[in-house]
Amino acid sequence: MTKITFRDALASGHRALGQPVSGAAALRHRTLVQLAFGALALGVPLALWPAAATAGELHPSFPLLDESGVSVLESANAVSPARTCGTCHDTNYIASQDSHATSGAALDCFLCHLAGADDDARKDAIASGNQRWAATATLSSTGIVRAEDGTYAYSPEAFDAQGNVRRSFLSVQDPTSDACGSCHGTVELDLETPFLWPEVDPVTAPKWSSLQTGQVFSPQPMNESGLNLREKGRLTRTWDVHAERRLDCVDCHYSTNNPIYRRVSSVRPDHLRFDARRIELGEYLRRPSHILAHGVEVEAGDTEGTMRDCGTCHDSSVGHDWLPYAERHFTHLSCAACHVPDMHAPALAAVDATVARADGAPRIHLRGVEGPAADQWGYDLSTSIASTYVSGYQPTLLPRVEADGTTRLAPHNLVTTYRWIDTNGAEVPGTTVAAALYDGAGRPKPSILALFDADGNGTWSDTELRISTDAQKSGVANALAATGVAGPKLDALTVPYSITHGVTTGRWALRDCKQCHEENSRIDRAVVLATSGLPGIDPTFGGDARTSLAGTIRNDADGQVRFSPEPRPETYVLGKHANVVVNRIGLLSVLGVILGIGVHALARVIKTRMSSTNGTAAHGHESHGGLAGSAGGAAKSVYMYSAYERFWHWLQAAAIFFLLVTGLEIHFPGTFRILGFELAVRSHNIIAFVVVLNAALAAFFHFASGEIRQFLPEPQGFFRGAILQIRYYLFGIFRGEPHPFEKNPNQKMNALQQVTYLAILNLLLPLQIGTGLLIWGAQRWSTVDSVFGGLGVLGPIHALGAWLFAAFLVVHMYLTTTGPTPTAYVKAMVTGWEEEPATHLATEN
Repeated sequence: MTKITFRDALASGHRALGQPVSGAAALRHRTLVQLAFGALALGVPLALWPAAATAGELHPSFPLLDESGVSVLESANAVSPARTCGTCHDTNYIASQDSHATSGAALDCFLCHLAGADDDARKDAIASGNQRWAATATLSSTGIVRAEDGTYAYSPEAFDAQGNVRRSFLSVQDPTSDACGSCHGTVELDLETPFLWPEVDPVTAPKWSSLQTGQVFSPQPMNESGLNLREKGRLTRTWDVHAERRLDCVDCHYSTNNPIYRRVSSVRPDHLRFDARRIELGEYLRRPSHILAHGVEVEAGDTEGTMRDCGTCHDSSVGHDWLPYAERHFTHLSCAACHVPDMHAPALAAVDATVARADGAPRIHLRGVEGPAADQWGYDLSTSIASTYVSGYQPTLLPRVEADGTTRLAPHNLVTTYRWIDTNGAEVPGTTVAAALYDGAGRPKPSILALFDADGNGTWSDTELRISTDAQKSGVANALAATGVAGPKLDALTVPYSITHGVTTGRWALRDCKQCHEENSRIDRAVVLATSGLPGIDPTFGGDARTSLAGTIRNDADGQVRFSPEPRPETYVLGKHANVVVNRIGLLSVLGVILGIGVHALARVIKTRMSSTNGTAAHGHESHGGLAGSAGGAAKSVYMYSAYERFWHWLQAAAIFFLLVTGLEIHFPGTFRILGFELAVRSHNIIAFVVVLNAALAAFFHFASGEIRQFLPEPQGFFRGAILQIRYYLFGIFRGEPHPFEKNPNQKMNALQQVTYLAILNLLLPLQIGTGLLIWGAQRWSTVDSVFGGLGVLGPIHALGAWLFAAFLVVHMYLTTTGPTPTAYVKAMVTGWEEEPATHLATEN
């Protein structure tokens, strides 16, 4: 078989192109040669490129250096991340620009940038006092080092001939979510193994965010976890939608000088729409800031609010079509208020650090947990939670100033710590409290035991070891003073921790309007701070100044300490913040009208029956106003109402009726549940525009046709007509007297009707339209609303007007029964024809 080289093939191709061939053949030859060169151009680089180039393989190999800059292979000393990484990166700059440095963490590049860093070995080295070897211990899982006599020895096979670590042993990469979770909270990216609560330090773990809030960052569905969750079968959602969509922590908590995520400075000329200046990628790699972007949260420090908010990634105008007044909700609620509606993991509620276990672990009370495990010693829940019923909890909504400067209601968990503090206000560590309570062998000191051993059995139980008397308080304080604590005193501190993870979407997000819009809603629902507080010690509020903790703290009879948030004065929630005075006035007005009508109608019925018994009805004395109807006499039909007048009347009547019904549901969502709050709001707004349009068309009709004169009382004879009409309703209607006002197509209203409609059309209806329009436009014209006092003023005024409208409608409907027959006036408004009573005809004749 003849072997043909690429050179031979290329030469053959050139010879072929040089021979006289047809045009089609020449085109085929040229195409083949072009394809050959294209394949060569693509194939050679692909053949030379590694099959799977990862971030670690892109990073060059490097030697491990000690504090003196000498290779650890030569010195056998502990590795120094600062000297090792400092050969390429400005570690002095990094150390000065490090978010973690403020928490006291030493610079350990391996912990975050190494795949499979051994954090447990690092913690063990620190716990044993071997701080110098902590960074080296981080490499334990790589095979580069091995533990040996309290130090570590380096494996020669992990290094190449130049003394550099082989890439197969050390893969450098961007920090993963797992790396962040080793310190900050629960991260579980494994979809195969059911999630279980991880083991944590029982003494020093309260800063772990998963304990503070119950946040879990995992793409695993909740119903596939190993926790015993309430309604677990239906919880098919994941723990966090961002983890589900494969986002890592650094995608949001990025380096603040990363040119990819650089945010345009707000301090720039007004004409400058885009600033093309960026830090060079090489400069960023040399000096990457380790100040990471943070949201608005406790302990974020100067970086608080530097993280991109939800709106920079998500368009809130999409997907919220179902939500009435969406923009107003976005202005007053954080996204997490609805997209983190519930927490399905345990979280701290209270910490009692006034007493401790022998190892210094305090007593804790968990939120969202039922049964004995809700109260335990220490922060390690890995064993107790495995078989415990986790009911979850609903976060507390508190006003928080967000990164854009707007105050919004956002979800928080409130953690209350009962503790000892010294004269400087510093908290006494748990190990110091333990030293005051126990001897060197971990046994209770006799003097302290005598204070707590209520049953005299020579030891104390968990329920006994709790400060509840002045003697116990003084005894522990004296014991602490003996250990060197200056002026120990009891203190209680409540800190709100913002909840920003555990985000969900779709049907799992909060869509029930009544959660906020009815009485005892999430906005001001009381939250239990502690199931058993300390007598005489009320918690004070701490934490981030951005979060408002306005409210009241009360001690219940059962010993529980509760906090009731107070919404900001400018916060007005329809259905929730109904004005009690307005409602009482309105309800009394309607009830008063109904009572008066009831008495009046009862008197008419009694008079009618008496008249029928006496035979007077046969003589026509009850032809007016009586409930027996007209007995006889000649009468003629008069075309009183045009088709448009009837159409306008019934459309307006139906619209106002539905406005009142939907308004009741909006005003009292917890009492009236007819359409559902969302549909009631939308229907109310649509019907309101129908009323406004119908009123405008009616106004045009009445002005254009001259019918407006029907509503204008004539000065001459007005008071006499009004007095006669009042006298008729009070006395004449019971005597069978004819109406004092003779209705005709040119004058359909008596004096009382004219003045009533004049007030409604010129005062009440414009008031309702104006206030309703301002309420509807609150999210569009917030500045205009504020001129009129905002929703806190407009809402009660609108509600009062609605009550008055309701009272008027009751009177109006009752007066339709005062015609020749109880249904005569209603029939006239349906057919347009009204029967003129015989008494009027006789008068005319």
